[in-house]
Amino acid sequence: MECFLKMGKLIRQEYPDALCLGAGSCRICKKCAYPEPCRFPEQAYSSMEGYGLFVTQVCRDNDVRYHYGERTITYSACILF
Repeated sequence: MECFLKMGKLIRQEYPDALCLGAGSCRICKKCAYPEPCRFPEQAYSSMEGYGLFVTQVCRDNDVRYHYGERTITYSACILF
């Protein structure tokens, strides 16, 4: 996750409107402010699934492996410009 956050920060410097989608819920804060407004909207991110993307299909359509064998977990992310 640390790599994803660093990459998102670098990309947003060049492309401020880039949408960074990760795996799972945003974990920028130890405790989310919800239902109050986000404290760090410029850093927050959502999941690919939260935007309606079917992750296995996105991987398949882009020739990216999703399944790496038994007893493995795959985390996928994408950045949309």
